Amino acid sequence: MCLVRDEKTVGALQGVWIGLNLFYAGFVVLPQNFFSFFWLGLWINASRYALEGIIFSQFEDITMSVTATESSPYYFHLGCVDGSDCSGSFLDFATFFFGGRFSAANRGIDVGVLIGWILLALFGTWFCLKKLNYTNT
Repeated sequence: MCLVRDEKTVGALQGVWIGLNLFYAGFVVLPQNFFSFFWLGLWINASRYALEGIIFSQFEDITMSVTATESSPYYFHLGCVDGSDCSGSFLDFATFFFGGRFSAANRGIDVGVLIGWILLALFGTWFCLKKLNYTNT
């Protein structure tokens, strides 16, 4: 955060950055509940891609099933009949939970975007250290 001169501003900007990362990661507000201009934040935020990669790489090969509670949204998503035991895979539940917005097929995009953010941060750090010289006076 060498774009600003004082520590108070840096602290405020860090708080905003952390808040945006949490908001757009997909746990505070699920991706299917975003509307209009909020989609921009979801698509450019690095934490969304990190979360998607972590969730789907963990659940992709698990063979255990998730039992749906009767009358829950997941129960109806699976097309269960009232009173019957119903279950689906971990991957199916994760896909349902994130409204189909996250997918295991996006692994290449996830890695590419995260590498892009790392390169942008490295360049930004180099640029700020090279071009900006703030001194306390």
